[in-house]
Amino acid sequence: MLKNNTVMTGINLGRTQIRAKNGEHAHHIHDMLKANTGLERLHISRWDMKDSDTFILCRALRENTTLLHLDLSSNRIGIDGARYLAEYLGTNPPLLTLNLKANRILDEGAESLGRALTHLNRTLHRLNVQHNEIGSIGLCALARALRNNSALYFLLTWGNDFDPKASEEFAYLLGGTVPRFSGGGGGALDVKTAVVDGVTYSAFVALPDRLGLPYARDTIKV
Repeated sequence: MLKNNTVMTGINLGRTQIRAKNGEHAHHIHDMLKANTGLERLHISRWDMKDSDTFILCRALRENTTLLHLDLSSNRIGIDGARYLAEYLGTNPPLLTLNLKANRILDEGAESLGRALTHLNRTLHRLNVQHNEIGSIGLCALARALRNNSALYFLLTWGNDFDPKASEEFAYLLGGTVPRFSGGGGGALDVKTAVVDGVTYSAFVALPDRLGLPYARDTIKV
């Protein structure tokens, strides 16, 4: 059904009990994405997806022209998986939302995404990389990418390692030099910054649920 359906626009595979051996589930998703011409939202949360599965997924995504929102949260995607996704984003696909919350892309993975956002991608609107063990280098790369990228309006990064240097980069975004992240600009970050005794610190800002991955009524839960 999932491989040939052209009517449904959303599929939620999150937390499903369906499992396949040796990464075969990634191949099934690959076939579904290639065949489905109406799919706009795909939730693949808590599927134990690894970098090799992400490679297979990205191969299919390059052939899919309808997907707008992709949820890959709470998997086992690492540095290589983030690189595959960055290469996919570099093709300027129609994708508007990418949720990578609670994976392990580290600094190197964040840098790959940052390069794609800086030099290539002009379509992604929302990116969530919360809780990915990203350090100062990766956070700075993402923050600097937003100086050159005018399409990304919502960046969620909390739960990573904000040191003063990373906090300074985000303070720059919030200070008015990037208008969409200043008051009334329409964009949002999930951090705020403050200077105490000459040192810049970051704190968490809760954003409205509407900034999460869209989940419509016609989404099928498998």
